[in-house]
Amino acid sequence: MGGVESYDAVVLGSAVYLKRWRGDAKHFLRKHDKELCRRPLWVFSSGPVGDPKNEIDPSWLEPPKIIEQVERLGAREHVVFGGRLPVNPKGPMEHAMVKNTPPEYHDGRDWGEIRAWAARIASELRAAMPAA
Repeated sequence: MGGVESYDAVVLGSAVYLKRWRGDAKHFLRKHDKELCRRPLWVFSSGPVGDPKNEIDPSWLEPPKIIEQVERLGAREHVVFGGRLPVNPKGPMEHAMVKNTPPEYHDGRDWGEIRAWAARIASELRAAMPAA
C-alpha cells in the first residue's frame, strides 16, 4: 500500500476474525494516522455470518480498539457489513465454522446495502467538490 498523501478521501475496511481486524488494516491505521485525521475517512468492517435473526454482540462485529481509533481519527462513518464464510476452508477453525453454519447463511453480504453506502460516500464527495 502506498501512502495516503495523494488521496483526498479514504475508505478503509477489514474483515473481522475473532473480534480482530486483519493485521494489514490495523497497521495502515497506525502508520497513517496523522494523514488520515486530515482527510475525509469512511471505515467498514465485514464479518458477521449466520442467522440474521439472532442478536450479535456488537463487540464481535466492531473491535472496540478499532472503534476508538477510528473515532479519534474523525471518521465520518463506520459501518458493519455481513461477511462470507470461506468457500475452501483451511484449518480446523474455518472447517468448524463452515460445518456449524447452515449453507443458506454462509454469505451474509448485502450488495445493495454496500452499493448504497458507496453511493452515499460518492454523493458527499461530489457535493464537497468546488464548482468548476
